[in-house]
Amino acid sequence: IINEFKNQDACIQIQNEKELFNAFQTLLNDDELRDDMSTRAAEVCLKSQGSLQEQCNTILKIIRGDKIEISNSNN
Repeated sequence: IINEFKNQDACIQIQNEKELFNAFQTLLNDDELRDDMSTRAAEVCLKSQGSLQEQCNTILKIIRGDKIEISNSNN
């Protein structure tokens, strides 16, 4: 899911404390960027809704020994 956030410009990637400080400063000072990024992040979350439940169900099936079908869908 992190790739989706990055692809949609819905997050800021940081590598260290200075970048974290700069990211916070940028978001605090740029209302438009902050609003746009939060909107895109919400859209990614809505699009991915149910993914966690699907993953949990698959893990439970594996634990129970049920047959599972694995797909590599990035939709």
